Amino acid sequence: MACGADFSDPEAGARQRASLKELFDALAAAVEGRYRVIDMLGRGGMGAVFLVEDLRLGRRVALKLLRPELAEDHAFVRRFDREARNAAGLDHPNIVPLHAVEQVGDFHYFTMKYVDGESLHDLLARGPARPDQARSILAQAAAGLGHAHQHGVIHRDVKPQNLMIDRSGRVLITDFGISKALKADTQYTSTGEMVGTPSYLSPEQAQSLPVDGRSDQYSLACVGYRMVVGHLPLSAESVHAMMYKHIYEMPTPARAARPEVPADLSDALQRALAKDPAQRFATMDEFAAAVSGEASAPGVASAESRPAPRRDAWRRTAMLAGLVAACLVVAAAVALWRASRRPAADLPVDSAKEQPAPAVVPPLPDTVTVRVPADTSTPAVQPPPPPPPAAPESVMTKRASKPARARRVPPPPSTAAPPPRVESGVPSPAKLGYLTVNAVPYGTVSIDGVEAGDTPLVGRELPPGQHTVRITRDGFRPEVATVTITAGNEVRLSRTLVPAPK
Repeated sequence: MACGADFSDPEAGARQRASLKELFDALAAAVEGRYRVIDMLGRGGMGAVFLVEDLRLGRRVALKLLRPELAEDHAFVRRFDREARNAAGLDHPNIVPLHAVEQVGDFHYFTMKYVDGESLHDLLARGPARPDQARSILAQAAAGLGHAHQHGVIHRDVKPQNLMIDRSGRVLITDFGISKALKADTQYTSTGEMVGTPSYLSPEQAQSLPVDGRSDQYSLACVGYRMVVGHLPLSAESVHAMMYKHIYEMPTPARAARPEVPADLSDALQRALAKDPAQRFATMDEFAAAVSGEASAPGVASAESRPAPRRDAWRRTAMLAGLVAACLVVAAAVALWRASRRPAADLPVDSAKEQPAPAVVPPLPDTVTVRVPADTSTPAVQPPPPPPPAAPESVMTKRASKPARARRVPPPPSTAAPPPRVESGVPSPAKLGYLTVNAVPYGTVSIDGVEAGDTPLVGRELPPGQHTVRITRDGFRPEVATVTITAGNEVRLSRTLVPAPK
């Protein structure tokens, strides 16, 4: 996805059609004798997809041609070749088989099985999916992704466009491993374009953190949410605002957004959309079990859980009753045994005549008596009286017999005003404001002449007042703006960088 592209040119559409026609003709000439180019199936961030006929095997296949600027990056081509070969080793009914990775002249492409059907993107263009249809699609996609994860392959770009549905209803996942070759070390390409589709990025991807299979799970949950609700779980007006929401904001549960969504399916999607990967399902198998409705996954509470059969309930009741009866028998036997061994002195007697009066424990005397002389701040201490001789020696009397320490009597409250409190030079959190800066393509942010990091710069704490923000990037004109920060509020600044004249 190219961020910040200018579509205001009214002749851009005509030039684009001309360039696609030139690309079609150039590809047909380059692969002549090996493939016959039939039609263009679509375009994406990687390049264009064509329907071609394999002249050697006599079958139709899909040919995905890399964009020319990607093909010119030799480091990318090496990464792409390695990832494509890893993806070609996946063998699962829900993964589109990759046939070959080839190069002819300046054209780099790979061929894969042609799926006679439509993408999930095309299906959702007609409206939300039925709950049973969504369950089937999600469970199949999760099965394919789970197989890939077991073989160490992460998709990284799960979205409706990469989920194909053939005429029998089988789901096939395409474009495995491609986004990893694109991504390299950052979330952007060398041209400042973003990798992946922002609407389905996991929080880890939005922060350029290491990912595992739970990242694909989050993206698939975004797809599932859109299937059953009719819109994305999170939406924003810009790419960086969308990334901010993926990192910090939880979506409304699917059932709350659309009551027709089954409770167990809504709960499963909400858990898979957790910001912390540790709070999601551990594996795609668990996610598939939860969304399919055939088995409950650990940690997912469903309002539509079925009651246990009556026979099982009767058995549990009978076992509980037997256990209670056994406990009562044991308690009675223990009571009889203790009664038989009790001495005569312990037998109950007339309480009014035979029971001795309770022993009276003398109260503990005051520990100290304090007398405060008028002319000194040190109190005079009068030692306490000795304990009564008749009282038995105990821990309490021993403690009272020890020399007591003087206790200082607090002075009477003063009517003078308290001394003024000295404020520290660092503002308290309640007196700070916040600044979020986005730029397309990304750039480096400086605040008041001090470098603060690359965009997106989210929630930077600043003291109230005016601050000068500068966004720079090699090959682009710097953007300078003055923002006014107020305590407890956030200011959002978004800019589109303009290439510098050569």
